[in-house]
Amino acid sequence: MPPAFALLLLALGLRGAAAEAPRAAPPPPWLTELRVVGPDGDLGGLLPVHPDLPGRFGGASEREARDTSFSARSAISHPAPAWWQLLPVARRLFPPPALDRAALEQDVGRVEAWFRDQGYLEVDVRLHLEPDPTPWGRAPGRWSPDGAWRAAFVVEPGPRWSVARVELQVEPGTPRGLRRALEAALPVDAGVYSGEARMAAEAALRRTAAAAGHPLPYVVSVLVPDPGPLRGATLLLYVDAGEPATFGPVELRGLRALDRAGVRRRLARGLPEGEPWDGDRVDALEEGLRRLPAFAGVRVVPGEPGVDGAVPVVAELEEAPAAGLKPLVSVSSEPSLFSAALGVGWSHPRVGRGLARAQARASLGYRAMPVIFGPSTFYGNHGPIGGAALGVERFGPPLSGTSAFIELEGMLDAQRAINEAGARGRVGLRWRPGPRLSLSVSPELGAFQSFAWQGQEVYADPWFAAGAEPMGGGPRPRFRRGGFERAARVDLRWVAVDDRDDPREGAVLEARTHPFGWIGADPFSRLRLDARGFVPLAQGRLVLSPRAAAGWMAWHRAGALEALPARFYLGGAADLRGWGARMVNPPGWDGDINDLRIGGNTMLLGSLEGALHLWPQLAAVAFVDSGRVWERLLDDPATGARGVDLRELQTSAGLGLRLPTPLGRVETSAAVRLSPETHQVERVAPLNVHLTIEQPF
Repeated sequence: MPPAFALLLLALGLRGAAAEAPRAAPPPPWLTELRVVGPDGDLGGLLPVHPDLPGRFGGASEREARDTSFSARSAISHPAPAWWQLLPVARRLFPPPALDRAALEQDVGRVEAWFRDQGYLEVDVRLHLEPDPTPWGRAPGRWSPDGAWRAAFVVEPGPRWSVARVELQVEPGTPRGLRRALEAALPVDAGVYSGEARMAAEAALRRTAAAAGHPLPYVVSVLVPDPGPLRGATLLLYVDAGEPATFGPVELRGLRALDRAGVRRRLARGLPEGEPWDGDRVDALEEGLRRLPAFAGVRVVPGEPGVDGAVPVVAELEEAPAAGLKPLVSVSSEPSLFSAALGVGWSHPRVGRGLARAQARASLGYRAMPVIFGPSTFYGNHGPIGGAALGVERFGPPLSGTSAFIELEGMLDAQRAINEAGARGRVGLRWRPGPRLSLSVSPELGAFQSFAWQGQEVYADPWFAAGAEPMGGGPRPRFRRGGFERAARVDLRWVAVDDRDDPREGAVLEARTHPFGWIGADPFSRLRLDARGFVPLAQGRLVLSPRAAAGWMAWHRAGALEALPARFYLGGAADLRGWGARMVNPPGWDGDINDLRIGGNTMLLGSLEGALHLWPQLAAVAFVDSGRVWERLLDDPATGARGVDLRELQTSAGLGLRLPTPLGRVETSAAVRLSPETHQVERVAPLNVHLTIEQPF
């Protein structure tokens, strides 16, 4: 079966990595275990047990202790042996990291600071380092006896402190208006002590003073213990706003390849020398620079004041990595589908000596969708798949957030009963009013062609012929084999997540619309919306991810031929996981498993997913998906075409695993259909299993 073949391919790839492990491994000793435990914690087993380590929100249950230990790992800088701590079999497949004793010693202080930030002000942390005696540590013994070591940060946190009062002291002589602004900006309330909230309070006071024209305020906070055994304290914050100042010259630090003088001139236009200092304008400069992908890091701070009271603005810029190639891997498998593609991606954050970027990718593979058993046995659904894309973006003045872009892409795709080839391109403008939001407007030109291999014609041709029998009591849609597209396109994208590759908090909203366009001589409009949120619970160990998506397409001329690439499809590992890839069709569809998947002109999708991180890299996933495609949004009494009926939604639920690997992110899931009626003639399997490997680019 194709899933078994996919697993075999993955195992062979991992085995090949294992064969290279002795040569790729760093010199011994190696670190094979790294944990945060209490003084009575158990280092054996897949997960540590430390019942004496309190949870972040109080209590002493094992679950709370484990969640605290899980979160405390974020303070460790030593490269944690992720592959070695996931599963025993991984020990034989990947080289272990080198043991860095100096880094571990430094991490003792980092772990202590992490626990103090959670309110454990009397914490004691010590490093326990010993040869790894477990079966997991024996694998490296083939390469070097006693080369495997394990480390544990043994934590005695003590009781948790609380803040009874928050007091603000301001230097005498501070203007009354600034004093009131500082009091209003203080965000800390009494309660359980939090080092993060304490630092946020100091930062808020500095911003308030800077916005009032004082670029170099002195802000300090101290925790004054209250008498008694309750571990309470008073948080005292002191502010000396310093002298008001004016803008000095703009200084750049960190630029190498970009034109330093040209960039400095652009930035200086927004902060003219001699004008009164305005912290809000400095923050706006930093926000504007963060919009540019030419910079991997941005920090704008006041410099040393001059004798005339002018304070320079120092922009510390970290340039994005230089151009490079990245291999691309894509594998997808389910009971009647297997596809694999390999490719390469290239990106460059700079073009010439201006602020620009370029990206390109290309991939080629093969997809097979055989039906091996039953009365519908057929081996003809297969074909090459691939794609290529090129994008270039040139930025205007850094603080404007505007850019001009060119995007070109081509694709070759194999689906059931049909193969498709197409290309499209667009040239337009993009505006970024902030680092999270982007809006692009452009004309778009495209072309596509559908074709069938020998043996597929019997399934494909009826959908392109005139006078076909009605479908499920309504009109049967007819498709064009190819065409040219001209359209206006508007894209809106809002991304506010903590990590774009592995988000655990925040939200993403995307809207893509073609307000008007033509395919051939037929006018159309199209809209797709997709929103997804990420809500961390249990200290980020559990992430809830709700998702909602909708699509709508309308032809503005009666009798227009449909275009397969412009329709909406559901089914597969990316959306409705109880169904196979693109297997969801509109109600009344009467094809069989080998037939053309026609999708629909209207689509609804809702999903709720919970990802429990068993280890920082390995997550167990539970989900519920519900969705459907329809031919129209509303019923058409004249033709009998059916519109959206929420009673026809298809719902599925299941479980899965998610794991990042050197080949890409591996996801596997099994989902059961919960809707007994599909409103299709074809019988659909009640269970579907998916395996995907995808490398983001």
